[in-house]
Amino acid sequence: MGKYDNADDMTADAPVGGNGNFKKRNVDAELLTGDAEKIREYENNAGKLCEVFEEEHDARLVGYMELGLHPQLDDNGNQKVFEDSGRPFPDAKRMRLTFEFPDVKFDFGGTMGEKCLQLTVEEVMGNGQRNRLKRYFQALRRCEGAAEMTNFAQMADATIPCVIKLTLKKAFKGDEPWVYANIRMPEDVMPAVETRREGKKKVKAFYEVTKAEYEPLIFMFNDDDLAMWDRVSDYFKKRIKKAADFAGSPIEALLAARGDQGATEQETQAAQAEDESGVGSDRAMSADDMDDIPF
Repeated sequence: MGKYDNADDMTADAPVGGNGNFKKRNVDAELLTGDAEKIREYENNAGKLCEVFEEEHDARLVGYMELGLHPQLDDNGNQKVFEDSGRPFPDAKRMRLTFEFPDVKFDFGGTMGEKCLQLTVEEVMGNGQRNRLKRYFQALRRCEGAAEMTNFAQMADATIPCVIKLTLKKAFKGDEPWVYANIRMPEDVMPAVETRREGKKKVKAFYEVTKAEYEPLIFMFNDDDLAMWDRVSDYFKKRIKKAADFAGSPIEALLAARGDQGATEQETQAAQAEDESGVGSDRAMSADDMDDIPF
């Protein structure tokens, strides 16, 4: 058995339902190149012109993180309920996929210096073909080297190459111009292929995507060591520790054996506050983030 063969099998039906989230990140306006295609423009509430573009960039999957079972919340942070019965949605497994864009670099300043752009999507496990997480898996499985893989951990470990169509929004935060980069849809993740001429024929073939700058970060509840846990940021450690299935999990047992404590009440409250404010995380975009303009 390979190192990550025991991660959640994405070839089988997933156990619970739920909605996915769009993610966004403010990036330098230089990300918009001559290849960007404008798809929309509008005026925000302050009468300033905002523009939406689409642009394709090479990428690699460099991260997979299991956050455990969490309540399903609406855009206002309230428990989601079924309209017909008023029953709450069941807790859902949350997972994060991180993509690196190795040819898109920015100077972050300070000790970080110049680094590659990374974007993360956070999704929930769900039933059927419409589930966004399963659609991400299907999209990545069409990429070079991924056809026989059964889970995201294997894909992140191999830093599977792909091309991602980013949705880029030139907007304003107050008077300051910002460019938001978003991965809107699982289907915006595509194989890195090009058309080549072989003799008199034109054929499509995979091409080489620049190697990843970062080492893959893969965290699973059933990890048999703590090396990856120690690389997880404190914010996500707090979120993982407050998951409904953290108690009794292999990772909790390993931490206990090492002498690490579970989430304190203060840590849990801090993680909840960060969840609601979006501080320290790539949170789901709210209407305020997007100036009330949906993509």
